Amino acid sequence: MSKLNKIAGYYEDENGTEHGPFRINLHDKLQYEKTAKARNWDAEADSITSDVFLVWHASRRAGAHQLTFEQFTDQMVDAAAQKLEEEDTEDAPLSAGDSL
Repeated sequence: MSKLNKIAGYYEDENGTEHGPFRINLHDKLQYEKTAKARNWDAEADSITSDVFLVWHASRRAGAHQLTFEQFTDQMVDAAAQKLEEEDTEDAPLSAGDSL
């Protein structure tokens, strides 16, 4: 059994409406890493930026909006990423040809 740390994102728009949860997945995390490198963001020091980016990317991927990151940060009142309860997941069995 392994544990996954699932993360969800939420944001509040300028009308005070809260949106979410949006599941933050591996694609969102990898895109943040690429963008952070390209923009010279310090991924460890800029935890607010990373959380907002992950929420923006996950909510955009889910079709909640079509805003650029800059538009999102200008128009939204708040955004936050939150760890969900850890859930047990079963390890997938190896198939023929898989290496250890």
